[in-house]
Amino acid sequence: MFNQLTTMPYIPYNIISHLAQDEKAEDFWKLLKYNEEDALSKPNLTLSEKLALVCKNNADQNDYSVFLTRLIENEQVEERSILKLYKTTTTPEDNIKAICVYAFDILTGAKTTIVEYNGIPCSRLDVMEALLVQSLNGVDVQGVGLLQYNRQLSRSCGAVYGIGNNTNYQGVAVAMAVRVSGLDDREC
Repeated sequence: MFNQLTTMPYIPYNIISHLAQDEKAEDFWKLLKYNEEDALSKPNLTLSEKLALVCKNNADQNDYSVFLTRLIENEQVEERSILKLYKTTTTPEDNIKAICVYAFDILTGAKTTIVEYNGIPCSRLDVMEALLVQSLNGVDVQGVGLLQYNRQLSRSCGAVYGIGNNTNYQGVAVAMAVRVSGLDDREC
């Protein structure tokens, strides 16, 4: 038996699907949708509103906040928050298992960096990073496996501040890993 990575193409969307349905991630979606400092006092998004934020190769990427790729081609004409989710590495452990590391790039416009969180002005990036980890770390995501923010699983796990364009966007890259096994069981 050998790993065929049959589930790997579905992992990013399944992670987004989990985030969209997880009550612990409601505030994360508000921070993606609403640019104001009081974004967390706004109403929760419906499932369809959350999924409408996901770009699926549409012509104008400015209408979306969630991307399943590292690249955003269109110039961002309006400051907002953005989540980019993509695979950074696949490392085989043996013939059956591999570790896939996924990057969650969280970007925010320079004029939207502060949000009121529990009555305190906080970095929108810090709040979004914390909410993302609270929703996903150690969770068995349907169709993905046990997603982990765990350096014992992969030394790539962690968060790095400083991504962006050094002008009007700044961000943090959060890396989480999952063990993947899609077996070809036709062999003896």
